[in-house]
Amino acid sequence: MTPRNHISFEPMPQLAVVDPALAGAIASGVRKRETPLGADLLAAMEADILACISREISMGIALAKGYARLVETAGAGTLSQYGRRVAEAAVLGPALGKRMAIHLVPVLQANDPALTDRFLATTRHLMKHGVETLSEPLNRLTHLIACKDLGSAIAFLDLLDAAFSSRLSHGRARHLAYSLPVAVGAFAPARRPYQIRQLGRLMTRAPDLADAFLEGMERGLSHLSETALEQFVASGLAKAGAGTDAGRHFFSVSSVMARETLQALQTEVPLEQARTSLERYLKARTGRGIGVRPLSQLPDAGAHRDATNHQVCTDGHALFLPDVMDRFPNREENHHRYQVLAKLESACFEFGTFDFDLEKLRDRHPGLSEEPSATTAGTPDLSRFFRLFDNPLLAADLFTIVEHGRLWHRSGARYPGLARRLKNDLVSEMVRLLGAAAPGDPRPGLYAAAAGLPLPPWNPSPSSHPAVTALRRMLQTTVALLTDVHDSGCLVADAYPLMARSVPEPLSHAPMQTPFGRKIRPALLRNTWRPLDRLVEKVRHLLEQAGEKGYAADIRHQLQQRDLQLGPEDLKTIIAKGRSFRRRETTVSDTLCREIVRRLPEDIGRPGADGGAGDDTPAAAFWYREWHQQLNDYVERHVRVRPRTLPPGDLGLWDRTLADHRGAVRRIRRAFGLLKPQGLVLLRHWPDGDAFDYRALVDAAVDIKSGQIPSDRLYLKRLKQARDVAVLLLVDLSGSTGNAVNGSGKPVLQVEQEAIVLLCEALEMVGDRYAIAGFSGHSRHQVDYFRFKEFDDPLTDTVRGRICGMHPQRSTRTGAAIRHGIQALSAQPSKIRLLVLLGDGYPNDIGYKGEAAVADVLKAMGEAAAANVHVRPITVHLASGEDTQDRYGCLHHNIISDARELPDLLWRIYGRLTG
Repeated sequence: MTPRNHISFEPMPQLAVVDPALAGAIASGVRKRETPLGADLLAAMEADILACISREISMGIALAKGYARLVETAGAGTLSQYGRRVAEAAVLGPALGKRMAIHLVPVLQANDPALTDRFLATTRHLMKHGVETLSEPLNRLTHLIACKDLGSAIAFLDLLDAAFSSRLSHGRARHLAYSLPVAVGAFAPARRPYQIRQLGRLMTRAPDLADAFLEGMERGLSHLSETALEQFVASGLAKAGAGTDAGRHFFSVSSVMARETLQALQTEVPLEQARTSLERYLKARTGRGIGVRPLSQLPDAGAHRDATNHQVCTDGHALFLPDVMDRFPNREENHHRYQVLAKLESACFEFGTFDFDLEKLRDRHPGLSEEPSATTAGTPDLSRFFRLFDNPLLAADLFTIVEHGRLWHRSGARYPGLARRLKNDLVSEMVRLLGAAAPGDPRPGLYAAAAGLPLPPWNPSPSSHPAVTALRRMLQTTVALLTDVHDSGCLVADAYPLMARSVPEPLSHAPMQTPFGRKIRPALLRNTWRPLDRLVEKVRHLLEQAGEKGYAADIRHQLQQRDLQLGPEDLKTIIAKGRSFRRRETTVSDTLCREIVRRLPEDIGRPGADGGAGDDTPAAAFWYREWHQQLNDYVERHVRVRPRTLPPGDLGLWDRTLADHRGAVRRIRRAFGLLKPQGLVLLRHWPDGDAFDYRALVDAAVDIKSGQIPSDRLYLKRLKQARDVAVLLLVDLSGSTGNAVNGSGKPVLQVEQEAIVLLCEALEMVGDRYAIAGFSGHSRHQVDYFRFKEFDDPLTDTVRGRICGMHPQRSTRTGAAIRHGIQALSAQPSKIRLLVLLGDGYPNDIGYKGEAAVADVLKAMGEAAAANVHVRPITVHLASGEDTQDRYGCLHHNIISDARELPDLLWRIYGRLTG
């Protein structure tokens, strides 16, 4: 049987000759329709397309694509209207016809007559000011419709209608056609409809104040609720009646009255305003630098938002809170909610929730079953623990109940005043959850029982009432006695059978609702711990080979505490903890620990074990922040820099360089000699000074004799010419510096060493104070900063030997090295401070690559400028030919491929900054 929508002929045979692909797309849509289209309509559509193609190809293609998008679902009337409207627009020009063909499609697909009418009316108003005003507004409208935000789309059309229905100059029309769509795009989706309406209200009443309103949105108006923003605009319009300037200052929030009004109306609190105080609290309570981040930046945010009340979570490194807190009608309560969430969740860090170790739990609770080995790779221990039960989701809920109860009791014992302040917030939240709980779901009540919270009567499922009562009694009597997270695990293992009988089957696979959406979320820990866990497994393997057992949680904790370094004492601590947990003898052999340390992999440091480094102790390390491109923010205390020294090398390199570059040495000495101070300068005619100026005295005597008032500038001043310059040459010593330089058989490091020799000759000639350092490292915990010459060191054979002893090391974490160099230069009293960065231009380290690494280097350079330190990168060009100016731009950046190019380059740099 032939389907009713089947067409036995090609719908558009003539178009198929001109463009088979477009004809095929339309034919495919026609065949998918529920109701057939008449041959006359199809012929009219084909004629419209061919007519547009004959006039302007791109317009005809846009019309054909529009028909292809509409033809499957649109009615015949809609298709006819589409073709008619595009034809009417095409009369005024193909550019307008093309835009109508593109942007009318989503409007018609929205199937909202009010939207279509507004679109056509607004388009007519925009056209009065030229077709160029259509592009940005229609693009923004199409985006809003694609986001299914029809309320904002209609409000945006009303805004455009208000803006362009009046008489405007050409320049003003162009400005609004760009600024209004951009502003609307920046509005938060949840608040966008009413914010657009208030902007449209302003465009109707006082269009000259629209730009000021958009400035005010960036200064805090965007955080006002709908009612508050309406009140602010009403107040602003009243102020505008007293004068345009008063209204402009008010709407831009640049006047004291406007700021006071905004503060009085603002009820919500952006996280940025509370972030500093929250991070300070977390640092004081836990002793760790825990960052506070918006929930919108949570990795795979959608996968972790299983409850409408989701307000806080952590990945073991940072705390994630709502971007804006707007749950209460006043600002104080919203700010207080941020504090409550931070104080509750910080207990996970303080009392060791993330120290959970499944192997430890098995040793404490031997009855736990084994999981299949195939499921353990890369899986957090908590997730593996939950999979030991027939319903992992229910086991996770029980663990959350027990662990949150343990944290609450531990917090109350240590901070009784804090517990009293938080209790009312927690109780009111629990009452709300109990009221909203599904009938027969006992989990909210069990959560309250574990925390020992006084609550009104609750109604568990009648069929499971004995099990619920028994489980409730177990939680009330046991949770307060738990000391660590493994105690919680043991209680979960014992109580799970009661939990399985307590929760009705239909509810057991639905997520539990918890106060503030707090849950133990092991999936968030995976990315945080993954790099560290690779090192943990290496250490565990070495311990097993030595016949000892170390728990992963203990090894991880020791690595974190010791900044990825392990010495014999650290291993003794790990082994002793493992033996103590299993209640065995804790005396550990020093010889055994030293032997294990000797076999540690290279990516785990050994305190004091690096050859030639006299100060490689943790106390000598420096911690610096680093820019995180994905977070668009700094991560504080993120990178560890260790000052070090290297053993000296063969001094023959220095002599060979001077001999090979005799001409360059002569030229650089002559050039820099011109910058050398030339002794004393004698300044005459000063009101005070070192001695009388006898010429001035004679002139004064003559003036007195002639009856004139003599000058009081009778002294000489002698000034010693001195250069006030400090220079730090920072050299890249990464492994890539062993690669060949473009057009030369020399490695990058050899060119760097030759350049250092020439620079030393130049700086010794001019007499400026200078230091030389190199950098390399491995991971953020081990950035090595090699000191070759300090500012006060003379250029001795020892210093020359250190420079000759340079050799390629490991990775390149340039931003950290620059920040340490800034600290060294900032300690110098010199007026002019210059940091010359010499390397191959490729920042590359573990978790520090590509654009993210370049972004951090650029941020570090910006920090140098803020500290009055001039940074000048000089890149030794590699054979790969990659243009590093694409990374850092051409500003203050230079490239060399031969040390002989350095004299003229240094002269230009030095002459501009210090001459």
